[in-house]
Amino acid sequence: MFKRLQYFALINGALILTLIANSGVNANSMWTMYEPEIPKCLKK
Repeated sequence: MFKRLQYFALINGALILTLIANSGVNANSMWTMYEPEIPKCLKK
């Protein structure tokens, strides 16, 4: 019984950590869409 509960807890813990990691990746990947305006002195 205890091994079954331990297995269940480990699987759910891994699932929760995976979901947290994936949500962090999505939030941090927004910087790829950022395009700053080029200053006039650098434009030719």
